[in-house]
Amino acid sequence: MARIYVLQGAGNKGKSITLIKLCINLEIKNNINPVHQIMYSPSNHVIDIKVILPNIRTQNGGIVTVGITSHGDDHIRLKKEINDFLTNNCDIIFCPCHLKGSTVIAVNSFRRNNTIDFTQQVIQNNTYNVPNTNNSMQNNCNDCMACHLIDKAGL
Repeated sequence: MARIYVLQGAGNKGKSITLIKLCINLEIKNNINPVHQIMYSPSNHVIDIKVILPNIRTQNGGIVTVGITSHGDDHIRLKKEINDFLTNNCDIIFCPCHLKGSTVIAVNSFRRNNTIDFTQQVIQNNTYNVPNTNNSMQNNCNDCMACHLIDKAGL
């Protein structure tokens, strides 16, 4: 039985970047050399990762295997990647999905034998209309979201 943490939100709202930051934070925290399997997504020119991190320390002193994917736009691929993580005995899985539709259904198909926790991606709007600040504000939100997910999972 795995714990699946799902970062949920609309397209192009920072989910992939948040999950990549989460991966990097876990690598630094656990003194692991980067082991990203990087994939290029031609539809939106975003680089996605799929990675398994073994021997990750938990806050209570345990050791777990963590699977992370940042690609959540295709329900068939998302389902395959979660299956791959489960086959590789990942205790904790992080993945993204949309707010509704086929990717949510794909994630929920694993509910019977696993614990699933949905967290909504925080989106920072530039309420002050200051040029060139929205990206840095969203980047800060993505950093906070990555840390929040790590804490939520007890890592």
